[in-house]
Amino acid sequence: MNKSPFSPFDKRGIQGGFGPILKTMLMKTCALLSLLAIFVLGIACGGGGGSSAVLPVLPEGILYLSDEGMDAFFEDTPLYGAFGKEYIEVTAALDNSQLPLPANPARTIWAHGVFLFFNCYGEDGVIFAIEPDDETESIARLGVALHPRGVNFTQETLDFIAEEPANVSIIVDIVNRLESGNSSDAFLNAAEGSISLKANGQYGRLEKDDADEIVENLYSQIPSEYTWIITRQQLRSYISQQLYHSAYVNGEDVTLTELCAMLCNPVNWGGLDFSVTANIRQPFSGLMADIDLTVEREYLTGSLRYGNLIYGGELGGEELTGYRILAFPSDIGGREIINTHLEDAGEAGEGFLSFNLTKPSVLYMAVDPSNQTLINWLAFNGWTRFEDNGTPEIITAARPPFTSPFTFHLYMKDYTGEAGYPAGISLPGNGDEAGKMYFVIADAGTYPFGMEIIVSAHTALMRDNPGEAGALTAAARQEGGMVAMSVTTDGETGFPLIHANFTPEFDANVFVNTEGGDNPQVELGDIEDIVFVKHVLENNGFRLIDTYNDLYPAFGEASQILSVERMFGYALDAPIVLPLLRENLYSFTNMNLLNSPNLAGLCLKSIRTDAEGIEIWKDEDENKSLNAQAIMDYLEGNAVSWQYFISSSPNTPVSPENLLKRAGRSAEGELTFDILIGLAGGGSMEIRAGIFDQDYFTNVYDALIGSFLE
Repeated sequence: MNKSPFSPFDKRGIQGGFGPILKTMLMKTCALLSLLAIFVLGIACGGGGGSSAVLPVLPEGILYLSDEGMDAFFEDTPLYGAFGKEYIEVTAALDNSQLPLPANPARTIWAHGVFLFFNCYGEDGVIFAIEPDDETESIARLGVALHPRGVNFTQETLDFIAEEPANVSIIVDIVNRLESGNSSDAFLNAAEGSISLKANGQYGRLEKDDADEIVENLYSQIPSEYTWIITRQQLRSYISQQLYHSAYVNGEDVTLTELCAMLCNPVNWGGLDFSVTANIRQPFSGLMADIDLTVEREYLTGSLRYGNLIYGGELGGEELTGYRILAFPSDIGGREIINTHLEDAGEAGEGFLSFNLTKPSVLYMAVDPSNQTLINWLAFNGWTRFEDNGTPEIITAARPPFTSPFTFHLYMKDYTGEAGYPAGISLPGNGDEAGKMYFVIADAGTYPFGMEIIVSAHTALMRDNPGEAGALTAAARQEGGMVAMSVTTDGETGFPLIHANFTPEFDANVFVNTEGGDNPQVELGDIEDIVFVKHVLENNGFRLIDTYNDLYPAFGEASQILSVERMFGYALDAPIVLPLLRENLYSFTNMNLLNSPNLAGLCLKSIRTDAEGIEIWKDEDENKSLNAQAIMDYLEGNAVSWQYFISSSPNTPVSPENLLKRAGRSAEGELTFDILIGLAGGGSMEIRAGIFDQDYFTNVYDALIGSFLE
């Protein structure tokens, strides 16, 4: 997991439905290009799991949850003392870990619910340990793979997008943050939020109301000379992302402790579906743009959040000495602020600070109460003191060690009735060198962001001997897609020209660490052995992506020209050319609509070594988790060879690239594999794990497709 979203002193400081949209898409004038775009957008991928006929008997004892990111998640929060551990007993305390929201300390959110949401979004599995009451029994460890079967916007969020097409970019911005590797950033400014967890229901792949109409309309657009190549049923499989979405049916609210018990029940090890939903209300951002000053300085925007810096510059914006927000009215928590500079406190004159207000908003100025000249100017120009039931509101801030807080008074002015937006705003200088510089806050209200993740979990009882851990190999399926044959340069635009072929057989060709970060893996052949093993040890799933472009990842930032030249082995008389221009794509859609993601879960089943000097499992009184970091450090210095095997073919080594391609082609189920690591000095380490990969359908794409085809 990433750094806690609740750090009070974040060092970064500044900072209706799919039917109408799809019908609009069908009316595009270039019918064949639209069809090919849908082909590109619509290939779905899959996976699943299996179960054992003989259910094991687990020891009676205390259940512990182990996750290498759990301690960091609670870092710098009031809950760190109780929950800042990577190995923790499963008790009702996990169901009641309420944490104040950084942008609204008057409201709380279920901290372990947020942690679970991020785990499920990132396909991050967990490990359970049962420490027996009977000391003569051995500890039992269970590896759990978590992999989404669907990620859907809630209806409230879909309605918000339908209200105004521009709202889609606001929602996409949050999804981009979830994808970025700093997923906690997505909810840092939440004014309120809740997490709900459901189980005891069933996953369902539901056909959309107008699915048959979509198929028929698209099929009618295929020129007759190609209809003998592709049937309606084949077309349906290629555009399945447009025809279906996932749903969790008949579920009931459960607690985290209840879910943990379900995951540990051998009856459910072959596959347990549940859902976790985040409902967040976020303040609008991007409200104050084109900031201009009468001095040579840059002002940036941030947010009104506990622990954030209020100033930039050297006097008030330094990380260790800057003024931090300690308290503020909950009504405006998380709202956008302009981080002014304390150095400019003495600047005077009209028009010192100007900017464009991009949508109807109420503006606030946080003012040093001793600055009577500025207060008089505000009163003369229609600003009033911000009050709550007659009580004036304030903001307090302080420098470390936070023993002498300073109070700002708040003045407000309503700019929601301007004739048009963007509306130009001009503010005077602070005019008080001895006092504190003011800062500005904009409030345009909040909007809903709701996301449901439907998860399939598979559990395995870990064994010391990999051969005893059990193995299942899912059947490979034949799946069509686009494959790039070569890449040249388009003479007209200078963009890469992708020469592609429709093929009836396809597999994964891009590997992406869903949690992103600075170095995501984007090609199967580029994955380092040590990186892949780290994923396995941490039960950290990933995305195996089918893209039309083996040679130039489709989710890259650059524009491309797609030229389809063959279909199922038949050469086309004239290539079908589709420009894929960066300026026409949201970054999220660029990653997810031009390819097909398999959300793959990983489950560690066994690990052992004959090498001395490395302990596989910690043996501390309060921590008996996997010694993952120590193992990684040991392998960094001692691994000399790596071999991979699909467990059903133990004598035939495969490359990690081909192992992942095989996983990408699997029908729903588990692909069990083994890793044999040769160590310096002649020892070895043996690992057995399972990859779970399954059909993935979502309504997230529905609201974005129209923008791509505009």
